[in-house]
Amino acid sequence: MCYAAICWARIPVLVFGATRFDAAAEGVEFSDAAIYEEMALAYGERGAFRKILQGESSYSLDAFNYWKRSEKIEY
Repeated sequence: MCYAAICWARIPVLVFGATRFDAAAEGVEFSDAAIYEEMALAYGERGAFRKILQGESSYSLDAFNYWKRSEKIEY
């Protein structure tokens, strides 16, 4: 989610100090391997942690449609 926000914000450089493998090291054990495995599955196959459903309404795409019509500011 954070990486997606960085991409959507078009931030051109990402600097980090530790890898996902560093985070998963013994004694730290902050592994996100299960997240990577879960994200590789189709929506209908996910569910190791929680159920994922798409909630649709007549307003579902309003934010994207507003973005398409908006004047963009290049940073």
